[in-house]
Amino acid sequence: MTRKNLFILAIVVLLANMIMPAGTKTIFEDDFSGGKLDKNWVLVPGAGKIELTKDKPPEYGPDVMNIDSPSGNTLAFVKEIDVKFTDGIIEILWIDTRLPEDVDGPLVARAQSMDEAGFNQSYLIEWDTDTGLHLDILGGTGVQDPKGSMSEGDWVWLKFWLEGNELKIKGWKAGEAEPKKWTLEWEDSAKTYESGAVGLRAWSGGAHVAFFRVTDLEGPSAVEPQDKVSVTWGKIKRDSP
Repeated sequence: MTRKNLFILAIVVLLANMIMPAGTKTIFEDDFSGGKLDKNWVLVPGAGKIELTKDKPPEYGPDVMNIDSPSGNTLAFVKEIDVKFTDGIIEILWIDTRLPEDVDGPLVARAQSMDEAGFNQSYLIEWDTDTGLHLDILGGTGVQDPKGSMSEGDWVWLKFWLEGNELKIKGWKAGEAEPKKWTLEWEDSAKTYESGAVGLRAWSGGAHVAFFRVTDLEGPSAVEPQDKVSVTWGKIKRDSP
């Protein structure tokens, strides 16, 4: 690579980093390609099972998490976040795998500990076959009015926004554009849970999860550090012949 080309590449990298929105942060991200679940997750299988398997999601894959329970709670919590998550956005790509018995889940947020007792005090998002998409304040005021479509066994995105006592939820089929409007918006005037753990739950059903991400309220980082645009000048020089 000539000096001129190196200089041009360095300018491109500098400009890319300058236009990256300040303050955005991806707190946790998993596409399940690492080959080992217990590296990133606290697993609480109960009578069920949590394992890596293969599937054909329209995005990500083929490695997915299979979380399945014949009865009782089967839980997986993000190890890295512990019980410190407060405000942010949680996004997952998942599918119900044992319809007509839906998974009674799958998303848990602000759980008070990373075990079944903690799950019993948390916000739970369910996308059921009979009541559709809804929010359950476990250990609090219970189920809020369901809204939106029923679970139909499609790969779907689920997005959960938490900012103080303001909670927003939306869901849409994978491959379709994300809707601008939130399906459900609710203000928890009791401020039932202000922080806690983040994870997944199955009860008397199963789900495959192909992608799981937690960010701050600005959304995912515009430039991720692994082999993308945010390359340092030192790395450019090292990689050039």
